Amino acid sequence: MWLSEIIVLFILFIVISTRPALISRIKSLFGLKYHGSGARLPPGPPFGSSLANARKNGARVWEEYAQWAKESGPLMYVTYGRTSLLLISSAKIASDLLNKRSRIYSDRPSTIMFGELIGQDQTVFRTPLNASRFKIYRKLIADEVGGSGEQRYVKVMEEQRDEFLSMLKDNPEGFLTHIKTNAAAIILRVSYGYTIKDPSTDAFLAEIQEYVQALSSEGSFGKWLVDSYPLLKYLPTWFPGASFHTFAKEQRKRNERLVREPKEWVKEQMKKGTAEPSFVERMLRRLEHEEEGVGKREKGSGTMEELFGYAAAALYVGGADTTVAVVMSFFLLMTQYPTIQSRAQAEIDGWISSHDRLPTSADRLHLPYTFALVKETMRFPPVVPLGLPHRLTDDDIYEGMFIPKGTTVIGNIWAILHDSELYPDPMMFDPTRHLPQDITGRPPQPDPLDYTFGFGRRACPGNQFAVTSLFITISSLLAVFDILPPLDELGQVKEMNVEHGGGTVSHPQTFECRIVPREGWQAVFGRFELEEGVVQT
Repeated sequence: MWLSEIIVLFILFIVISTRPALISRIKSLFGLKYHGSGARLPPGPPFGSSLANARKNGARVWEEYAQWAKESGPLMYVTYGRTSLLLISSAKIASDLLNKRSRIYSDRPSTIMFGELIGQDQTVFRTPLNASRFKIYRKLIADEVGGSGEQRYVKVMEEQRDEFLSMLKDNPEGFLTHIKTNAAAIILRVSYGYTIKDPSTDAFLAEIQEYVQALSSEGSFGKWLVDSYPLLKYLPTWFPGASFHTFAKEQRKRNERLVREPKEWVKEQMKKGTAEPSFVERMLRRLEHEEEGVGKREKGSGTMEELFGYAAAALYVGGADTTVAVVMSFFLLMTQYPTIQSRAQAEIDGWISSHDRLPTSADRLHLPYTFALVKETMRFPPVVPLGLPHRLTDDDIYEGMFIPKGTTVIGNIWAILHDSELYPDPMMFDPTRHLPQDITGRPPQPDPLDYTFGFGRRACPGNQFAVTSLFITISSLLAVFDILPPLDELGQVKEMNVEHGGGTVSHPQTFECRIVPREGWQAVFGRFELEEGVVQT
């Protein structure tokens, strides 16, 4: 009898959990008033659509949400379990709500899985807006890699770019691994002064990459049933469907290790006198000179050492995987748009006519088409298509529609960047969209960088760092390589139909390409001991 009682109790949990959402859904469907002003909820998705079905139908739910918007409008109110969700598919609405009303639209929704069970609610990306640590996190990261702060790391970016080219020569079949290692190497040096010696045997690199992969693939909104039905968290680990507890325990331990252990490693290097300049090294030295010492607390939010440990980890979590996705997309796109590749290369050849050095961040103003190509790479397949969810902290009314306090708000970045009113022929890869008017004779289309890094007070504070790093990497690859589609056994170009996967960060699926060193850049080839020939990926 005990098993049947457990099943009955489980069903009761579901009923209790869904009741508020069910009432909300009924009111939304029938347009019932929610507010004394007479304002109604925004329209729901098309008849027969649901978040659950959208996720079952495919990984790229942002495309389905965009399709819903064509029928129901760019502002939709959806319920899923106990979650009330506002989907925004318009640049104007995203700006009006997430930017202009950021005071009430910048909180994060609490989640059971990654927040309560894994402990991510203390991290930079999920900490509540009203937590004192939120402002501290933002300031720490902005001072380090935002604004002029990113310039202190340009040398690191260029040195790792050189290593990236060398790795392509030494082990071309590890193309994807090299992209991941390059992104990781930059962030680890910036955060901890840690240099990867051998990517194949580096245990720290392996663990942190596994952790980021778990966050990307398993951390997307609506992934876990326990977030919509919180009472499920009380199920014992042996109960069918409760295996999420095991995953949560593993990731919680890993989260704690990756915040604590790299910081302790930097302390050891400082004691030995071998610490390289880094974010954590600077913070530790700053604390050493404060009268309050390392144990100083900031309004009950935790010690400063704890806070910058989380901030340092956020540099990696927020920057490494997204950079990998952009660079992968760049390689794929170059195989598909050879004319665009050739135009960018001609621009680089014209500016660096001596061909004895690689492009630097200082060349950006002189390479407008190349920089436009970087922007278009970030627009065409935005790497975080749905951004990270926001949460409304007060009731709000927008254009006569009532949006209840506590609503989770999603800005569909993919839909915005593929809006034909903003970007004509949006499914065409075209860097000229972003060229200045004095070159094209027409105003540039909206800057995709205004959307790809998020909105309001939750926008990525390291956006300038990311753009500078990507420009250095992409312009250098264009300078010295032709990136071509793969050939079959008969020497004919293979047809490729590569799609982007799901998850918080969207990567292209595995693909092949040929990478051929360009003539005229022998001085650079010699610098990195690159040999003439074809590099297979």
